Amino acid sequence: MKRLLILFVVASVFSSVAFTQGLGARAEARKKESEKPQNVAGGVKFQVSKSYQDTYEALLNWVKRADYTIDPQYTNKETGQIMTGIAIAEGKKRGIGTRIMLTLIKYSDTETTIKVVVSEQKRSTFAGTGAWGDAKLNEKET
Repeated sequence: MKRLLILFVVASVFSSVAFTQGLGARAEARKKESEKPQNVAGGVKFQVSKSYQDTYEALLNWVKRADYTIDPQYTNKETGQIMTGIAIAEGKKRGIGTRIMLTLIKYSDTETTIKVVVSEQKRSTFAGTGAWGDAKLNEKET
């Protein structure tokens, strides 16, 4: 009887540790998934009288000079997209992240349309370590 009780206690301790580790892994996976770019309706479109190539390079250089981190996984010249990583606000608003999404559309050899979307996401925890919420258009910054 004593052995059965000891076996039960040991099994309970190990199963609760494994369960807790499973929760941590799921929370980390949820956080990683929430960091991916999300489509946001709206933004501003404007047309420039420059070639697609020149426009892309100019925008890429502007993003670099403005000290934004370019997300290489979602930035591609062929698809015409430049995306930054989530820039986390400092101070009281440290649970808010901002991302810039630039999309280029080639109309002709000398005409290119640029769509600019600045999105904002909030973290789900006060300490700023949780998963990001749904992205929303920041009209003021766009």
